[in-house]
Amino acid sequence: MSNIDQAVADLAKKIKEGVKIEVKDGAAVVTIDENIAINQFSDPAAAKKTFEELGTFFPAATLAGGELAVPVFEANKDLEKIEFAFPLVGKKDTWNVAINRTSTTRNPAKPEETITKYGSVSTGLDIYEADHKKGQLKKVKEHIGQTAAAALAD
Repeated sequence: MSNIDQAVADLAKKIKEGVKIEVKDGAAVVTIDENIAINQFSDPAAAKKTFEELGTFFPAATLAGGELAVPVFEANKDLEKIEFAFPLVGKKDTWNVAINRTSTTRNPAKPEETITKYGSVSTGLDIYEADHKKGQLKKVKEHIGQTAAAALAD
C-alpha cells in the first residue's frame, strides 16, 4: 500500500467502519451508512448544501446546453452532435452534456418499428480522481488486484 497516499488509506479505514457485508443465500448484501460520504467532509453541512446546489446546477446546465444547441442545429443541417463540458472545479472535473440532433430507438409497443427522437440528451459527471486510469484511484485499483491475487489465487 506504499503507493497510496496516507490520507486515502486513513479515510478508507474510517469508511470501512460504516460498511457491512453479509452473505445471504449465496449473495453479498452490502449495507452502507447513508451519511458515509457527507460525514467525511470537514464541514458536512456546507458539503450537503454544495451537493444540493449541484442538484440544481446539473439540470440547469443541461437545459442551457439544450436551449443553445437547438438553434445551432437549425442553422447547420449537417451537424449531428454538440458537446458541452461544464467545469466544476477548474477544468479537471466536469459535468458533460451531449445534445444529439436525433437518436433512434425501437418502439416498445411495436418492436419492428423505430422511433426518432429529436434533441436527445446524454449526460455524465467526470471527476478526475474518480477515473480508474489516473491518480490515486489507479493506485488503489492496482493494490486491490495485488491483494486479491495474493489471497485468492490458487
